[in-house]
Amino acid sequence: MKQSFKAKYRNVISLVMATLLSVGIAGSSYKSWYAENINISFNIVSTKNITCKVLYTENGADKFSPSKVASKTIKSGSNDVKIVIPASKLARFRLYFGDQPGLLNFSKLRINGDKVIKLDDFVSYEFNNMDSSEVVGDGSITLVSEQQNPYMYVNQVFNVKKGYDINFVKVGAFVLILFGLFFGFFMFALREKKKKKKDLLDYY
Repeated sequence: MKQSFKAKYRNVISLVMATLLSVGIAGSSYKSWYAENINISFNIVSTKNITCKVLYTENGADKFSPSKVASKTIKSGSNDVKIVIPASKLARFRLYFGDQPGLLNFSKLRINGDKVIKLDDFVSYEFNNMDSSEVVGDGSITLVSEQQNPYMYVNQVFNVKKGYDINFVKVGAFVLILFGLFFGFFMFALREKKKKKKDLLDYY
């Protein structure tokens, strides 16, 4: 007796339907996989817990204002820091290193995750309220300050717009879950196929 298309390809159909369902469920939360923002990231090694702040302007001619600031508290030790700027465009910025931070090592400055920016890439820059600053051979900067609100000022207009900030952890987890579902249903379909073949041989 000839099998119907549905009966013949039941396992394949089940596999496809389950995969589409899982993609639909995971895809419904796709907005948590990325954010559209401007961010400044860097690595900092600190001997104390400090709060780093970024004062920013959205236009090159604007003055810095306490109303336009983003901050992040970091613990002592080595930290990869990302500070999100709540603006549609970044023109200029000042990076503050906390109050009396002591000894710091600052490196790997990036804007929106682009290539590392070296000090030589800037038109000009300056450190304020610092007791000392030294560029180390690996391109990082060793800073020492027991003053209030030491900061780095970059005299350059960037005009950086929002970019996509992808959460690779969530994307990787989704790929692993999807692979697991594919593999699981594939093994189930293979087992069912072998079972049918065995039943057929036992019948004859």
